[in-house]
Amino acid sequence: MPLNNVKGHQDFKKITLTRIGAEDKPTKSEEAVTPPEPTKNASDSKTGVTSFELVIDTENKQLVHWHVELSGAGDCKIQVSQDNTNWYDTLNTKSLTAAGFWDDWDFIGFRYVKLVVTAGTAINVTALISAK
Repeated sequence: MPLNNVKGHQDFKKITLTRIGAEDKPTKSEEAVTPPEPTKNASDSKTGVTSFELVIDTENKQLVHWHVELSGAGDCKIQVSQDNTNWYDTLNTKSLTAAGFWDDWDFIGFRYVKLVVTAGTAINVTALISAK
């Protein structure tokens, strides 16, 4: 019996595989698949500084990840703002007593996120902030 005559037959020509994350999932080709929002990134690197700031406009994405590397002792903190003018400290802080890094993330409900680094002596700073 041909497949077309089987009760409950579906036309498999209209099904395609669409990559969503790390898995292939079947979708009907006439259905629109919205790709995931791209990650927003901001990065910078400075040498011989005692203060450093890096700001990202998260475009209201909630999950924020930051990675900062210091060549010497320094204090790091995350600040937030809705207007990129009035900044508020968060509980996300880290003091490094020697060269090292701070890699962390948090759900942040603010439009702008700023990484602030201060050091007693000149150090090198490399930082990345991303929002999903």
